[in-house]
Amino acid sequence: MSAPASPLETDVLELVRTAFAHARSGNYLALQSLLDRGLPPNVRNEKGDSLLMLASYHRHVSASILLLLRGADPELANGPDGKTPLMFAAMFDRPEMIDLLLSRGADATRTDASGNTALSLACALGAEGALATLERYRRT
Repeated sequence: MSAPASPLETDVLELVRTAFAHARSGNYLALQSLLDRGLPPNVRNEKGDSLLMLASYHRHVSASILLLLRGADPELANGPDGKTPLMFAAMFDRPEMIDLLLSRGADATRTDASGNTALSLACALGAEGALATLERYRRT
């Protein structure tokens, strides 16, 4: 049995939960305030998701740009499946996020634990906008 969380640990956990809520909702000003106070931009939740992963999944361009400018890693994979923010953007047909992530250093050739790339995931899920965007980058 583990010891109960200290008041400091409880405060830190609440701060991180709040940050993830801001990333999901796209509240980049509140997220910026937390980053200004020292929140690491690559913090992950219990599922292995990063703030950038959630902001990009929910199509919050301003929050995604903020996180990238503050050092969020576009290649940070979540959990044992090894999916990156680019892969999630491809799977859920988020072409504007794909453009943003690729322009900030995401690797379109990276594979997840099953050997899938962002392109193969977009293809498997019929994400036509993502396919067109990834194909455009592949040709350049």
